[in-house]
Amino acid sequence: MVPMYDDLSTILDQADGALASALKVAPPGRLDSAAATVRRLRNRIDYPQDLAIAALVGGTGSGKSSLFNALLDTDEAEVGGVRPTTSSPMLSIPAARRSEVSRYLSRFGPARRVTHENPPNLVLIDMPDTDSVEMSHRLTVDSLLPMVDAIVWVVDIEKYRDDALHSGFLRDMASESGRFLFVVNQVDRVAPEQAATIVADFELALQEDGFEQTRVFATSAHPAIGPPTGIEELRTELEETVDQSIVTKIAADLGSAVSEIIAAIGDSGIHFDDGWQSLRGEVASLAASGEIIAAGRQAASFLSTLAAQVSGKAREDCGVAAADVGRKVREIAKEAEATHPVDGAGERSGWFGAKGPSPGSVIDDRAEYIAGRLDEYVDEAVRPSLRARAEALSALAALAVSITSWRIERAR
Repeated sequence: MVPMYDDLSTILDQADGALASALKVAPPGRLDSAAATVRRLRNRIDYPQDLAIAALVGGTGSGKSSLFNALLDTDEAEVGGVRPTTSSPMLSIPAARRSEVSRYLSRFGPARRVTHENPPNLVLIDMPDTDSVEMSHRLTVDSLLPMVDAIVWVVDIEKYRDDALHSGFLRDMASESGRFLFVVNQVDRVAPEQAATIVADFELALQEDGFEQTRVFATSAHPAIGPPTGIEELRTELEETVDQSIVTKIAADLGSAVSEIIAAIGDSGIHFDDGWQSLRGEVASLAASGEIIAAGRQAASFLSTLAAQVSGKAREDCGVAAADVGRKVREIAKEAEATHPVDGAGERSGWFGAKGPSPGSVIDDRAEYIAGRLDEYVDEAVRPSLRARAEALSALAALAVSITSWRIERAR
């Protein structure tokens, strides 16, 4: 199998090319988020592909810190009843691999860093509480989650159905369900059959949120009596699935970037050339026959409809052309009348079969002239941005195919 970073680097180059194409037609600033996503994924290459970063996330009192200690067989994370206990991220790094990941982890800002021996290929982060009374903690979580490979979301037996959790966080992240493991912690506080009911109900809530994968584990990381439970199962699942979570996350992030770019430039397929070739003859015939206002309105309606189907530079150009085309039709019609006159003698001789142009043939000549001049106007006014938009959409389609193929290949 080709190393993940080799083919990922190729796809990111392709993404840069698609971004460059889209920048020619997108509104200013609309591609900033997509560009940041691609840059962040390039940063992912700063640490080994067999080393994963997972974050423990959850609300106050869910027992994240206790779970952190249990998973790593440590007591580094402070456990207590003060709200909130976890005020800043704490990163635990495999001791033998600290130097390999230090550059990437510097992006997590101020954070306590400790080391562990096992699991040897996993960086584990104890995140601030998502429902903290300190807004800065919530902002820290929001900013750091995009940089991790897997998310272990921890809930307790009382707040697993909290609407703030589901509507405030999870529903917006359901498209990335492959990155998630869910933990119902503190199950030692209820009877085993009640714990099973809670787990099943939480799985149902996640499905209602839109999660296709609902891997839920029941744990007791810091029971009042006896040893922790459910930890080995969770640790094994985390170690076995985190590599695929990396691929899932990267593919999901790239897919989101593609969607953002398409939204910025307009996703509707348009058939400008076919529509214009059909319409321009009608517009030219009306103008050649003296129906100048009707001709201008028809051309303006076509361009206005086109503007509504696109975005960015293409929309701007089509809107300007729609507002101006009536004036242009009048100007071109006057040119056609001057260059293709119908004189009285010619008309009479033509009617009786003698030499000289008939009124009908002159009107046809004017229409042909008007059609050609309108083509020149459209070529200059709107076709460049429409062509650039089509090129960007083609690049995005090719990128989407590459992302899908990469994800399938990595899953083998």
